[in-house]
Amino acid sequence: MKKTIFILIIVSAACCPQSMKAQEAVLKSQRDSLQAMYYEALTLLDSLAGKNMDLSKELEKCNVQLSVLKKDVNRLSKEKNETAGALTSAKKIIADQNTTINKLEAEIKRLSQPKKQ
Repeated sequence: MKKTIFILIIVSAACCPQSMKAQEAVLKSQRDSLQAMYYEALTLLDSLAGKNMDLSKELEKCNVQLSVLKKDVNRLSKEKNETAGALTSAKKIIADQNTTINKLEAEIKRLSQPKKQ
């Protein structure tokens, strides 16, 4: 009986290091996979941050353009001796403003839609 128990202890001791090595290999593989996923997420985040910054700069340019056009329309509308040329110029500026606003609205609508994978 003592011999049987002794043999079982030796056999189980011999088997355990292999199963521990297998578990370590599985854990290392899972850790490596998680690390790769983390780096992919960081790359995507950096990409999106860069795109967001570019869009913010573009939006700022459009806002500056709209401010300039608004000042021109206000200046033209305050002139007492409005000529036909001034009125035509004001109409053109307003049309440009509307075009810019429509483009911005379309871009906002496009960016607001969920991204298709």
